[in-house]
Amino acid sequence: YAAIQDVANFVSAYLTPAQLPLLTQGIQANVNINDACNAFYSGQSNSLNFFKQGENCANTGLISDIVIHEWGHALDDHLGTRNRLRGGSGITDSAYSEGIGDILASLMTKSSNLAPGFFLNKSSPLRSVKNNRTHPPQGAAEEEVHSAGLIIGGAFWDLFTNFTNLYGDELSQSKASDLFLKHLLVSDRYVDAYKAVPKADKVLITGG
Repeated sequence: YAAIQDVANFVSAYLTPAQLPLLTQGIQANVNINDACNAFYSGQSNSLNFFKQGENCANTGLISDIVIHEWGHALDDHLGTRNRLRGGSGITDSAYSEGIGDILASLMTKSSNLAPGFFLNKSSPLRSVKNNRTHPPQGAAEEEVHSAGLIIGGAFWDLFTNFTNLYGDELSQSKASDLFLKHLLVSDRYVDAYKAVPKADKVLITGG
């Protein structure tokens, strides 16, 4: 509950309810599902679903990065004018959606390490957006959606760290988050992000 409220509050600083009705509509969270080592967002039921502890993995409903990441899928789905206008899902690029969840968590925490504590008795993160991945993915392992999502995840982490060098820690978070969230209004796939970010920047500068 706390993590869902935190991410909604964070995003509401950059997007309005008119742009993202999810901010006021809310979302259902189901916890302690009888499975392990995963969580998922369901667009059909507008719900976040978290698995109980097992198989050397922690209860995913108790890991804030996981909650934020899954809420990021809802963000992607609900922002989509895309297929949603035709009654389908707003998620059109699964790798992009994975990246969106990772970026949202990393910007909120200002950490490239995602979901430390996911693995029981290990301090290593689930994955890291601090990487040198490039497009296109190379081979089946890199094409897996969570892995491919690290391409756009790494790009926005580089943006955040470069902003940090220019503007300092707090202002860099605000600037990077504003560009990230507003570029989603005009982007459907992660390969569109490079062109979408300048569009978002133009909106911020002109107020258009």
